[in-house]
Amino acid sequence: MALELRSYNDYADLTKKYLRNYHTFKLTEKMMEEDIRSKEQILSASLDVGAAVARYGDAPAGGHTELNGIEAACERHLQMRQDIQNMKSDLSELRRLTDKIDIAFNVADDIARSMVRDYYMDGYSWEQISMRHHYSARWCREKVKKAVEDMSMVIFGMKAKPLQLSFVFVQ
Repeated sequence: MALELRSYNDYADLTKKYLRNYHTFKLTEKMMEEDIRSKEQILSASLDVGAAVARYGDAPAGGHTELNGIEAACERHLQMRQDIQNMKSDLSELRRLTDKIDIAFNVADDIARSMVRDYYMDGYSWEQISMRHHYSARWCREKVKKAVEDMSMVIFGMKAKPLQLSFVFVQ
C-alpha cells in the first residue's frame, strides 16, 4: 500500500509521526536483526536431514500426494529462507527510513535539533522546552515548525516543499 501525499502539510505531519516513533523504529531494527540471526541459526541447524532408506516389499506403490520427511524438511527450509529474505527486506526499508531521519537532523541547527528531539522524541512540553533553552514557548514552536519543514524536505524530497511563486520583474 503506497501512501499518496498531496499537500505540503501531509509531509510535515508524516515527518512528525516519524520523529515521535523514532525510538520505536530503532528498537524494532535491533529486534529484527536478532530475529534474523535466530532464524539463520535454526536454518543452518536444520540442514542436517538424513535420507530415509528405501523400503521394498509391503510398501504401497504410487498415489502418494503427501510429502515424505525429506520433502517436508526441504519445504520448511525453503519457507524459512523466504521468511528470512522478507525480514531482511523489511529491515532494509526500516533502516533507510531511520537513516533519512538521522540525515534530516543535520539540516537543523543545534538548538532546533535539541528542541525537535525534546518535543517529538522525548515528550517534553513547550513550557519545559522554553525553560530548558531560555526562549519563549512561542519562539520554540516556530523554531521547531521550521526545522520539521526542512526535515520533511530531506526525508521526502522537493515534493514536500511548497512551490514558491516565480517572480517576474518588469522594468
